[in-house]
Amino acid sequence: MRVVNLLILIILVGVGSTSMFKLVHNTPGFIGALLAFCLWTAAYFLPWQALGQHTTPSKISRAKKFTIAGIILLGLTGIFLFVEGRLFAKTLVGLLIFSAPFVLNIIAMNRRFLELEVAAIQDAPSAEHGVQAAAEMTLAARINKDFSTEFADDADQQQSGNYFLRHWRGELPLGVAYWLNGVVIGNLLIGIVVTVLTGLNELRDSSLRTISAIGLASYILTGLAWSWAMVGVWRSASRHNRRGGSTGVALLVQASIVISVIYLGQKVRDVVWPQMREYALIAMGKDSMPKIDISASPKGDSLYLRGSFGEGSANKFAAELSKAGQIKFIVLNSQGGRLLEADHIAAMVRERKLDTYVEAVCVSACTYVFLAGRDRAATVNAKIGFHQPSFPGLEGAALIAATNKMLDKYRSINLPESFVRKIGQTPASDMWYPSREEMIAARVITRISLGGEASTSPFSSMSSKAEIALTLKSNTIWQGYEAHYPGKIDAVSDILWKMKLQGANDSSMQNAVRKYMTTAFAELLKTVDDEHLDLFAQLMTDQMQAARQVSPQACGQLLKSELDIRHTLPPAIVEKEKQFLESALKSAPRDKVIKKQSREFQTSLLQVTTKLSTEQLKIVGNPPAYANQPALQCDAMIALYQNILRLRPVDRHIVLSGILQDN
Repeated sequence: MRVVNLLILIILVGVGSTSMFKLVHNTPGFIGALLAFCLWTAAYFLPWQALGQHTTPSKISRAKKFTIAGIILLGLTGIFLFVEGRLFAKTLVGLLIFSAPFVLNIIAMNRRFLELEVAAIQDAPSAEHGVQAAAEMTLAARINKDFSTEFADDADQQQSGNYFLRHWRGELPLGVAYWLNGVVIGNLLIGIVVTVLTGLNELRDSSLRTISAIGLASYILTGLAWSWAMVGVWRSASRHNRRGGSTGVALLVQASIVISVIYLGQKVRDVVWPQMREYALIAMGKDSMPKIDISASPKGDSLYLRGSFGEGSANKFAAELSKAGQIKFIVLNSQGGRLLEADHIAAMVRERKLDTYVEAVCVSACTYVFLAGRDRAATVNAKIGFHQPSFPGLEGAALIAATNKMLDKYRSINLPESFVRKIGQTPASDMWYPSREEMIAARVITRISLGGEASTSPFSSMSSKAEIALTLKSNTIWQGYEAHYPGKIDAVSDILWKMKLQGANDSSMQNAVRKYMTTAFAELLKTVDDEHLDLFAQLMTDQMQAARQVSPQACGQLLKSELDIRHTLPPAIVEKEKQFLESALKSAPRDKVIKKQSREFQTSLLQVTTKLSTEQLKIVGNPPAYANQPALQCDAMIALYQNILRLRPVDRHIVLSGILQDN
């Protein structure tokens, strides 16, 4: 066995040196690797020394202690892996292989001890010296006691009958205090508790407040247990010399405690304290994240969820779900929140077979709820984002475990593995927004919406006509319309207020505003100057091309002024329209208005029509007749405006002015 121990020591030195060299810039990792290296080296060096020619019973006794401690550590490692759910067949075989040299060392050391005992008997003095021989044999018998006797109580232990109090006072032998209470209870318990805390989010039947209270209590109890363990070990090391122990061993133990305090102090600052503070706030009902804001549609068939999924959001959703009408539709606008709250809400959505819809934003925990929908619709400009979970102090192995559990949630709803891996690779500080094509391919969304399904009009929540008018007056475009057409804001406010009193829903009110805007826009275009005619033609071309890329239906709705461009067209084009309107409302009207019947209009228009096909001419001559063929209608209108833009400025302005008179 000496040869086996020597070979293992050589391997440990090589592997340990390489590992510590790699961790030289990582202080916590380096300290951990150094402590592990010292522990495992001692567990093989001492047996190697004890099995030598010049060994003594005390060397064998000390080596047996370290060897048995190594077996205990391997057993606790197996328990830890079992609790964490990572004790597989290969891992178990590996633990057994690691424990084999320890068992063989104990057998070899027992055999070596018997050899020493036999040698002592053979060398015993004659009968006349029987008293001295008996004394020596008594000493040998005392040295040969087993591991449990090695750790028996000494004179100091008789001061108290309570085991925990004896440890606290330092009355236990250093071996018991350090290995059993310090290593097993004081350190490994922390790892087990962290593992348990990581799995708390799996307690589906528990509330977030309950889980937070458990987490807070676990940290407090663990801190008390660790403090009890380390204080007892320190005091036991201080008494070790008086018991005849080695000063070097006592100093080494106390040095390891100092290193542990420094290392754990950093962990408390960066991990434990932030998590305890967050747990405490949640447990007291003072979550830093507010509850989700929930409102029902006038018809009672939809619920609008806005804001964050803070503690209590699931209970609030359940209450709203029970008191609302026949809910079929969940509209989401959320930046995320607590995963457990969102998971509980997702379970209710899935159980009721509700549809989900996003017009604006649904990221992080919100995706749990969105993906629970039977029909999952989103507008083109909707932002649906994914990333790793986040929580104060969540890092390292705990972050990996939490991320894996979150990814398993996504796998459980059959998202493709490549999609799930991308989520896992996105840190919590970042956000991955899959493209529309990626989400369709992964079945994240089941259909693309052109907007307006939720129609979350701000006017529906207002309590008076004056409030509606005040809101319109705060908008720069409506300010421009009011300057051009005095009294229009009051007229629109009156229309919206009457609709609200009659019980109109959000969609109806939003459509009324859009219809009025379209009419006012058409009136404005009849009198804009040449510069703004050019801007309008380019804007119209850009909008039609962008809508055509979304779908023929989107382009058809755009031509009928029914498309909500905020949710379907690129933001740059939406902003371009806003800037155009603000500028056009401030411009002076043109001096001359061109009529379609005029000779100059017909002459300039001829330069355009000759470049269109027969079918395109039919379509642009009567667009409503092709409303059921949006692709043909859209392509013909794009061709018309592209050819208009190619005309000379004078002809272009004549054609545009004449066309806009009929709008």
